[in-house]
Parts: sequence; C-alpha cells; structure tokens
Amino acid sequence: MSYSSKYIKIIVGADKFGSPIIPALLTHLRSLNIEFEYLGTFSSYYAAGAEVGRIVSQSSSSSSPEIIGLVACGTGIGVAIFANKFPGVYASTCLHPWEAVNTRSINNSNVLALSGKFTSPEIGIEIVNAWLNTPFKSPCLASDNKPWPQEVENLLDRSLVDMPKIGKKSFSIKWDGNLDMVFDEDLVDSAKLAIDKESGLAK
Repeated sequence: MSYSSKYIKIIVGADKFGSPIIPALLTHLRSLNIEFEYLGTFSSYYAAGAEVGRIVSQSSSSSSPEIIGLVACGTGIGVAIFANKFPGVYASTCLHPWEAVNTRSINNSNVLALSGKFTSPEIGIEIVNAWLNTPFKSPCLASDNKPWPQEVENLLDRSLVDMPKIGKKSFSIKWDGNLDMVFDEDLVDSAKLAIDKESGLAK
C-alpha cells in the first residue's frame, strides 16, 4: 500500500541549507490534504535529521496516522545519516524521482531526505509524489519496471523482519531456510583477538 492511500502525518524538518526547498513542499502537501508538522529550520543538519528520526522512531507503525518523515539539508545525505541512527527509521536520500520509487519498492523507506542546494522545488515535488505514491514491492527501475519475481518478493518481506536486527549484539539472518550470516559481537571480538595474537599486534 502506498503512503498516498493511507492516513499519514509527515514530520518535516531542515537545516538552513535545506530550507529553500521546504516552502514549496509544504504548499504541495497542503494541496494534497496531507497532515504534516513542520519542526522549523535547525541550526545543524544533524539536529534536523536526528529530531525527525527520533519522532518517526518513537511512533508505532500501527498508529493512526502513520508517522513518516521528510527532511532536507544541503545534499540530503547528512540528515539521512543522522535520521537512520534511530531504530525503525529507513531514511533515503533521493535526487531523482526514480530513486524515490526504488527506495519505497525495495527498502520500504519511511523518511525521505532531500537536497536544498541541488534539487529544485519542482523536482522536489516530483520526488515527493513518487515516494508517496509507490507501494512497497511495486515495480521499479531495479526490477526493469516489471513485477518482482516471487523469490525476490519473499526476500523483501523477510527484510522487514531482518533489518531491525542489524546492529544488535547477536543476530542471524536466514535465506531460504539456510543460515547465511551470523553476527555476534563477542565472536567477532574473539576472532579479531586471535588474528592480532597471530600477527603480534595483540596488547
């Protein structure tokens, strides 16, 4: 289901370099009758990204309205990095509408990060529209604009369960019933210590 067919609320923030694109986007959201909360212009890109990320992270995906985010800085990269520090946030920097389609289809992105310096308001509106109107697992450029094969759809479905585990002290990811990756911080540390001892680098 696309965001445009859901009851959503968009949390919007920017730093001073991202702020030039924001007025046109807010006007566009009003024209679509989409509820939003504009947090204003932050003094730094990390504050803008972090505050939008924090609010989206704290909201429940089952809440009504569903809370998603829109954030901008000079490049759109910094705000995405800091928004992604929060659990359950999947922020994507998009400079073109096709990127917005891809990240919704593949990553189920819930925070859109834009560039205030390199993206015009007109293109920004196109990116927002593409992002809002694209459902998860829909055809996109990465799928040659065709429906995903069933095995890829299954992988994308599993990614919703697996992605929140990444970064935890110990977790495993299974593909098609086979254990492909096991991440355990203690095991990684032990392996590193063994390598350091072998090379004489251990303290």
